[in-house]
Amino acid sequence: MNIISNNCLGGFIYKYADHPYNNPFVWTAIYGNSLERIIFDYDTVNFNDIWLHDVSGRRTYNLVIDNKLDVKFWGHYKYDELANTPIKRGDSIYSKDIESFICSTYRKRLSRMKEPPIFVLHWWLGMSVGTSDYWRTTPPSNDLCYLQSLCNRTSKYKIIIFHPYSELGNSQYGNTICLHEELCMFPKRSPAFVAKKRLNDILQLIT
Repeated sequence: MNIISNNCLGGFIYKYADHPYNNPFVWTAIYGNSLERIIFDYDTVNFNDIWLHDVSGRRTYNLVIDNKLDVKFWGHYKYDELANTPIKRGDSIYSKDIESFICSTYRKRLSRMKEPPIFVLHWWLGMSVGTSDYWRTTPPSNDLCYLQSLCNRTSKYKIIIFHPYSELGNSQYGNTICLHEELCMFPKRSPAFVAKKRLNDILQLIT
């Protein structure tokens, strides 16, 4: 199982399925052009070419892959000056040397990324591909149009999208499956709820 998500939905799927993490993108976030590139250019990305940078000057890190993908590690990977060894609290890791932990964990999980990817996306209300405003609550006018255009693109790999738009409903476009889920109206908490509620659906769709 090689599930790649745009946020922590993937982490919760692995957690609730009690499955080892088979790629380095678990508990990360991938947005904007990076999300498109990992989906549609997956086979051409050099996942071994990485560099880590602090996006805020406060030890919140993005990992740049092959100068194409910008993967956000600031949600569940946190700096703690008192954590001389990595400490797990809930679904997050705290470490004094969080930079080394991110890079070593990335490489360890990358070595297990053997199967073809399946992209399971959590499309919350108002998610816009280019926005840096993670918790946008008012959908931009082009959001649904963008999602529909994404569905119409040809993908080599299966894409499953949970979304809040009744207009799109439950539909399939080639390898892309769209599933209406009202929980996506509430972005701050819904990845965990969606994973738990729809776990059986997800496991059936990825087999």
